[in-house]
Amino acid sequence: MISKLKVKRTIRIVFILIFIAIIFALIGIYILLSKNVSKKTKATSNEGISIALQISKQVVKKGEETTVLVSGSSRGQIRVIGYLGTLIFDKNKFQVKDIQYKLGVVSKDLGNETASLSAVNELGKVYLQGEIQSAQGHILSGPTDIASVVFIASEEARPQFNFTNIKFYRINIDNSLTETSSDDVDSSKQTNTVSLKMKLKLQGFVPKAGKTVSVKVKLGGGGLITPTAYQTVLFSSGQDGVWTGAANFDIPAGENYYVLIKGGKHIQRKICDLNPTETGVKPYHCSAEKLNLVAGENNIDLTGILQFTGDLNLSTGQDGGVNSADFSLINKAINSKIPIDAATIEQGDVNFDGGIDSQDFSLMNKTMELGINKDEE
Repeated sequence: MISKLKVKRTIRIVFILIFIAIIFALIGIYILLSKNVSKKTKATSNEGISIALQISKQVVKKGEETTVLVSGSSRGQIRVIGYLGTLIFDKNKFQVKDIQYKLGVVSKDLGNETASLSAVNELGKVYLQGEIQSAQGHILSGPTDIASVVFIASEEARPQFNFTNIKFYRINIDNSLTETSSDDVDSSKQTNTVSLKMKLKLQGFVPKAGKTVSVKVKLGGGGLITPTAYQTVLFSSGQDGVWTGAANFDIPAGENYYVLIKGGKHIQRKICDLNPTETGVKPYHCSAEKLNLVAGENNIDLTGILQFTGDLNLSTGQDGGVNSADFSLINKAINSKIPIDAATIEQGDVNFDGGIDSQDFSLMNKTMELGINKDEE
């Protein structure tokens, strides 16, 4: 009898120990899962991915298209396996025509695609959700195109979009996932640094390296309600007679821009092409504001046209045209019986050869003959 009780007691103790072991095992599993969930829902502050919206046309007429390119960049190298976000638009002004995933592919039945446009246009929202099919994911570092959406305007409008609820899914070293959120983007408040790297030629300039000249540059059109202020850009000459300079503008990237170039002794030219050209009898003329400026570097080669001389920087400044006051300074200098002072030479030496003579007069007269005697606006 006693032995039976001992057996029962022993069995009971074994069951209790097994129960306690199971409890501790469950607690351990819970802690492990909690750590994994934490890894999936939290991202450190230096793991952020910044989002930008590039709009191809900042002003569109009824029936015209504009494309929104969604791009992302990170502070370091981040391996992502998926992403999502909501692009919100005014459905009364725009309708979606096409959706393209640039990074990976659409997550089936989760992200919107071109086949589901009726629901998209009814809601005024594009749900973008994509995934990288490779198990290694995609290493995101520098600017990376994520998706593009083509819109058709229902009326004349300035496109404005919001990209919200943005999330990326990162693969960590231990193959766990981190959910990384990005700040919402409002295109109406977004600006980009648009850098212009310019090359130009000045009428009559005898090629000589090492010269410098100040040129005023401003931008208009595109996504601007009013043109920018002038920037004074220092251009340097090369041995080939080409002058180079650069300027940065904080403006929305996009299409339909123009550039105004105004030299210190020259007529202002309006530029609407990245590589304009002209002939000696048919000067270049901006027929449509169509410069496409991207965020970052834009190369504008103006060596196919000339910056025409004539609007001299007199004591009253430049007045926007070639007229009698400009020719008067040249004539007085040519006919002077005494040496010309340095300040006058600086004003009237339009070919930068160190003096004022008939060559300067001829260059200004050529500007008049071509009919380019007023600043282009």
